[in-house]
Amino acid sequence: MDDAHLEAVVGDLVEAATGNQPSEFINQWTEREPGLCSCLAFEPVVARPQEPAPETTELAARPLDRQLATVAATGLMSGLEDHVLFPEDGLMVLNAENPPDLNEAGEIVRRLFEVGNSAKNLDEFGKWNMGSFLDSCFNLYGDNNFSVSQFVEETDENYNTTVTCLATYRAFAVRRYTGLSFTHHKEALYAKFPGLDDDRRRELMHRLLRISERFNLSCAKQRKLFSYARNLGAEQVTHLETSLGFPQAAITDPLHQVERVSNPEITNSVDLVERITLREANRNYLFKFQDTWYHYRGASETIPVGASEIICTDNWSHLEGTRRTTVPTWERPGTEADQPSETTE
Repeated sequence: MDDAHLEAVVGDLVEAATGNQPSEFINQWTEREPGLCSCLAFEPVVARPQEPAPETTELAARPLDRQLATVAATGLMSGLEDHVLFPEDGLMVLNAENPPDLNEAGEIVRRLFEVGNSAKNLDEFGKWNMGSFLDSCFNLYGDNNFSVSQFVEETDENYNTTVTCLATYRAFAVRRYTGLSFTHHKEALYAKFPGLDDDRRRELMHRLLRISERFNLSCAKQRKLFSYARNLGAEQVTHLETSLGFPQAAITDPLHQVERVSNPEITNSVDLVERITLREANRNYLFKFQDTWYHYRGASETIPVGASEIICTDNWSHLEGTRRTTVPTWERPGTEADQPSETTE
């Protein structure tokens, strides 16, 4: 009944009624206002049967992907909410009682494309963070106490994806390439360059990723770039860097920030892809002619008549007339080697 306490008590009651942790406010009354505490009773609020459950509760009951998609789509409809509905299944439809005009419908479609782009970014976020989190787990618990298989046991696919996230994060923890996706980095990490040791392979990988970053190559175009390096060797990549205007310092320092120099021969991605695309005239062949083995780069039609054991080393295929047969991979004893497959030109 003390007027001096009334304002503070009312404020605490409002905070307790509207906040997430009412006990924090109630506990402080136990000693200060014992009389008030004896008069209070607390009961959970139960929605009436005819009232719909809160929207957040409905959303939380859905699968995670549906929650994220619904929140994204709903948020993007700002200003157009009255023209769309989200039924029970969560899929958006037009509000027949208040439909949008054609221009507004077009704007809704444009915004839905943004949901798709956001999903790609979310996938990127998830994979990089998966790798980062697992790496921190190994650092904290140690290799003897922590393993990926402890937490990922549902499918081999999940296990392989998780291990790949970890390996890719670790490979690029110091330097990730702006504008290139997780897939760009992953494919670069696992690209093979026969004949190079780990240090030289890693250096070449960074040089190629720098080129991919400079020209904002898609994953498909980046694969062409790596194929070019794999088939023609690091020396040709050096020539390519010169054509692109890369300074010599970039070749020896994989983390060097490349600066543009004057008069490069290749100034856009179209010219770059044109240069790195391997055509028939640029294929490498190994063949035997008059008891001597030869290496030849060019079209298969110009290999001398009478040559035998013609092997294309770019894709390891055996050429006999117009028929190409894949050279099988040798497996260690006790395992079954790949069987040759035939292709026709």
